[in-house]
Amino acid sequence: MAALVMTIIGFLIWLLMFLSMRDPMRFFWLSSTLAAGYHQRMVLDRWQRISMRIVAVVFSFFGLSLSVNGLSSALHNRVLGRVSTGLWLALGILFLCAWIFGLVSLIVRSIVRGSITAVLWTDWWKMYRDGITLGPIEVFPAITPAMHKERWIFTAAYFALVAIVICISIYPR
Repeated sequence: MAALVMTIIGFLIWLLMFLSMRDPMRFFWLSSTLAAGYHQRMVLDRWQRISMRIVAVVFSFFGLSLSVNGLSSALHNRVLGRVSTGLWLALGILFLCAWIFGLVSLIVRSIVRGSITAVLWTDWWKMYRDGITLGPIEVFPAITPAMHKERWIFTAAYFALVAIVICISIYPR
């Protein structure tokens, strides 16, 4: 019973985060209605949008790992157990890569802006204040060509990574 619950919870996490990876505006359900403009400005900024996609990929891998782990426990299947172990290992590597990407992004943005405090505090506060004060922006089209391109790149990379992990995990040792 616990394995089934873990599988369902993992699947729901995977589904929500996978959809959020494809469209970062789906993260809006986490914020209040006052911050809708702030969240929209985050999605329109390329660096923050890519960071949000990376966070969604990491949490999506967590949900997938949880789901496959629960499924392997419920079915007592060794192959699914090996796939689950591979997914947990890939999740650790993805987390490390996301952390390094965040650090590199912070360094690049602080060099461009001139100081690290501008990137960490001033820009965030200005964007948050403007988002609440001014509200959402009317953007047409709502999904720009750059967003559409990123969506397909992230989706293809995600499924390629999952396929590689599954193939390596299934391969007999």
